[in-house]
Amino acid sequence: MEFNRRNAIMFVVGVLGGAGAVYTLVYLRKMLRKSSKRATIEQLTDGISLETLKKLSEVPNVSIRQCARGVLTARALKPECLRFLIQLCYAEDEESVLKACTVLEFLTKNAKCRARVIYLGALEALSHAIYRSWTKRNKGEIFNDDEKIQHLACVAIFDLINDADDDTPKIHLLDKNPSFVPTILAIMKATHNRDIEKWGLYLIHQIAVCEATRDELCQHWVVIEVVSKLVVKSQGEPLRLRLALQVLVTLANILMANDEANVLQEIRSYGVIMPTIGCLKSENRELIYWAVGLLHEFVALDIALPEICAVPILLRSLYSVLISNEASIQRLVLRVLRFLCQSSDDFKAKTTHNKHLLARLPTCLASGDRDVTSWSLYLIHDIATSGM
Repeated sequence: MEFNRRNAIMFVVGVLGGAGAVYTLVYLRKMLRKSSKRATIEQLTDGISLETLKKLSEVPNVSIRQCARGVLTARALKPECLRFLIQLCYAEDEESVLKACTVLEFLTKNAKCRARVIYLGALEALSHAIYRSWTKRNKGEIFNDDEKIQHLACVAIFDLINDADDDTPKIHLLDKNPSFVPTILAIMKATHNRDIEKWGLYLIHQIAVCEATRDELCQHWVVIEVVSKLVVKSQGEPLRLRLALQVLVTLANILMANDEANVLQEIRSYGVIMPTIGCLKSENRELIYWAVGLLHEFVALDIALPEICAVPILLRSLYSVLISNEASIQRLVLRVLRFLCQSSDDFKAKTTHNKHLLARLPTCLASGDRDVTSWSLYLIHDIATSGM
């Protein structure tokens, strides 16, 4: 009896001990599962330091580099981070401004980021950074990062206004910062940095081709000097030449039409005629169009005609352009030829004896474009009645 009782007690103790052990194991398993729960992708990426991401964004492996840059972009686009970056453009510390401009320039390369960046005030902040760097330099406060800030801010602003669906960002930029245009022109006039000249020209071109903002350029005569000098300096660079010539034609023909003669005389004074005629040998059709367009403005107002006629390659260059099948270019060339023939007997004689040019005129006369046909007929009539 004593033995059975002891066995029963041992049995109960064993059962209770086993139950406790099972409970303890179940509890520990539950705690382990809870503590070892998988982290989300966001939690994992947030745990990577900025220094590590910066190094990864510069590695040779394209996939790793793109992933690192994607993570950096996602972090920077968080509203609190983006506001901080934009506010940093107003800092007194140039190093902080440079860092902010560097990140914003990187973000504006992503088309999906631009609307949010503009909404939070990036255009105002970046234009302020340019203005402040320029005014501090004018006051003699020279620092190493001023050109870097100007370059990065110009690139970022261009990206924000160039690919927009409408002209709202351009209008917004000039409304919020009326000093933007004169500041950019002053920087372009004084700088020796070709990248700043290039991006400054891109910005001036964007303002010139926009009907809502182009009038702003009329208030700043220095734009003629700045852009004309770029035509002379940009030989061999078709894109820069095309944009510069388009700005000059816009200034002369649209913006300053009431004072066009003086505008053209000012343009002429910077030596643009020879470089413009040289552009006629280019293979870039848009560049040729704007070069002929500027020549047309000169000859139509009887400005610099002796200088233009004296260029040895002029007639040969005009003929090479006339064989183009683009009516918009042909009509301008025919008008230029007629105006020059009317103004110079010597040039008319050269035209009359140019067999290749004369052989091309019947083709132009048969053109389906009414203007090309009309100006071909006018030119043939002038040559036929010249008696040469």
